[in-house]
Amino acid sequence: MWKKVLDGALESFILFHNPEYNNNISKFEGTRLYENTKDGKVPSGQKRVQFLGDKNNNNCTLSIHPVHVNDSGQLGLRMESKTEKWMEEIHLNVSDLFHLISSSLQNFKNPRKSF
Repeated sequence: MWKKVLDGALESFILFHNPEYNNNISKFEGTRLYENTKDGKVPSGQKRVQFLGDKNNNNCTLSIHPVHVNDSGQLGLRMESKTEKWMEEIHLNVSDLFHLISSSLQNFKNPRKSF
């Protein structure tokens, strides 16, 4: 696993869903699932994503709960220190296991008879 070595402490990070780089404004855009800024403020709409890491030790562990099937896709973790900026891409695949099991059990209870 590749590990980025920072020059200084992590100052801010943003977790995007389906991020795209906008060349016109030189920034990443996309749905912001989580944002932790330099001033420590976290936007109020971020109830499903919780920061579990430690910025002082460059640990960006996040928890998404509850996670939904439509959370599947490309995630991008945008991180910034005093001197560096980078984006780490992560692919998230969420399956609807409950409905798959429920459907299988229903078929088991009512098997089709073949002659």
